[in-house]
Amino acid sequence: MASGKILTKHPLGKSGKNIDKQKYEALKEAILSALKKRQLTHAELFSELNKSLRSKFPGNISWYGETVKLDLEARKMIERTSSKPQKYQVKRTAIVMKTEGTHYGVTQIAQLFPSLKRIKDKSLREKVASVWNEAITTGCGGKGWTFDELRAVKFTLLAGDIEMTFVEHLNSCARQCIAIADVLEKSFRRGIPIQRDYLIAGALLADVGKPLEYDKDASGKVIQGKFGQQLRHPFSGVALAHKHDIPGEVLHIIATHSHEGDKVERSIESIIFHHADFVDFDIAKLLGKQAAKK
Repeated sequence: MASGKILTKHPLGKSGKNIDKQKYEALKEAILSALKKRQLTHAELFSELNKSLRSKFPGNISWYGETVKLDLEARKMIERTSSKPQKYQVKRTAIVMKTEGTHYGVTQIAQLFPSLKRIKDKSLREKVASVWNEAITTGCGGKGWTFDELRAVKFTLLAGDIEMTFVEHLNSCARQCIAIADVLEKSFRRGIPIQRDYLIAGALLADVGKPLEYDKDASGKVIQGKFGQQLRHPFSGVALAHKHDIPGEVLHIIATHSHEGDKVERSIESIIFHHADFVDFDIAKLLGKQAAKK
């Protein structure tokens, strides 16, 4: 993040504050992330800021938060509602501008999915990152997701209250696939032709359609959106990945990894991912049932 100072603005035209740019960006991201989830009163907003930044932010969260909040109002990125009690919300135009102006490359996407860097082919690695960039910035009903929002999404909406997130599931599957490939290559005496780059890319892209499938309701709860009701993630994932010139071998993994692939002959890589995926899913369902009985 760039260093230096930034002169903030005030919605009433008053003098702004000359503050550290890193602190400004930290508060700006935290405020927008909180308000993208739902409308918040002043007290609720600052409660969220203190929760997300406590022990991470080197300064007075309340003072910097108020300064940056006023600046975002002046820049028309957030606004106050006319309801009582008055609340803050992200302006729709600000959401569009944020989505259109954001681009996540390999370095940023690897923060979510470290196994991305295990793909040896640079071109394929960059294409996988491009697919995820579009899924993140155009998902959630067109509003886009922040990294923090995506990290908070449950692994599945079909298994009750479980302690595994969507991002953790994909990372789990990628690691499982690599481990399974290691075992199989040592166990099959005749050799087994596993294309590791395609296997890892498929593991990371199998659920790339879910950020498009999911949306948020008025309370901020993650739900299956209208688009997701029309098109499940294996289909939207293939369409999105094909748009970014992902190889057919990887598209095959995306297309066949779930029940949609039960009627076709899966490739070796797809067989590996399919079983890794359902190890997580079946255990998650079992744990969800057990938790519901308590």
